[in-house]
Amino acid sequence: MKKVYQKIKELFKSPSLLVSIIALIFSALSIYFQFFNEKHTLEYATLKPSFNTETKKITIPLLIKNSGNQTEVLLNSELKLEVKNNDRNFFKRISPYENKESYVILAPGEFKTIYLVGDYKAYLFGTVRPNPDKVIEYSPITVFNDLLLKIQLTYLTKKGAVATEERNIGFITFNKNEKIARIDCLPTELKELNLGYSESEIISYSIVPQNYVGDPLSIDFSDTAAVLENYDILQLVNRILKEQGNEQLPLPNKSQ
Repeated sequence: MKKVYQKIKELFKSPSLLVSIIALIFSALSIYFQFFNEKHTLEYATLKPSFNTETKKITIPLLIKNSGNQTEVLLNSELKLEVKNNDRNFFKRISPYENKESYVILAPGEFKTIYLVGDYKAYLFGTVRPNPDKVIEYSPITVFNDLLLKIQLTYLTKKGAVATEERNIGFITFNKNEKIARIDCLPTELKELNLGYSESEIISYSIVPQNYVGDPLSIDFSDTAAVLENYDILQLVNRILKEQGNEQLPLPNKSQ
């Protein structure tokens, strides 16, 4: 024990040697933390929403925080609102597909708030889908209560793959005038994105042109069968007339 003490004492008598040892220790620690102690941690939380009844838009603040020691990349974020009907439930995107503010590169310890804007006027218009067998398919919104609102994030994992993750925000209820009656939000808390291996990694994708040209359509309103056969497009016409404040077409009850 005395020999060890003597050696330590001799080190302190040689300042240059002591400085060299300390420098070596700091160099070793620096190399370790730089190359062997990578910590990928990207956290996010949705904050209190706000909405405008005139423009029919809802704004959701999204807080993104890099709690790791590596640079992280968020590629995109979207808002989706549930559509309920008799056939099935699905989610409809209400925010822009490409949001430049959603593309974020965060250095270690950096954070940012992104404001996501959803257009529920377009949502309430209904869903229009081209159909090879018909001129068009139109599904109006018929359920307005307790519609689930969620966020979808697209980001880079630590190995550089593109992945997505979804999280529920809360529930929206509209009144008979198609205005927001209430929003019930889930608790606000920071949640980590799965930056490791994820089953939600995007392996491949396709781009389909959003152009559709249909054939001219003529409907004899005295023919009930013809009206029922083209019921979807007539509902769409009525929705357009409603948006413009014009008188709507009298349509029979399809269930009859």
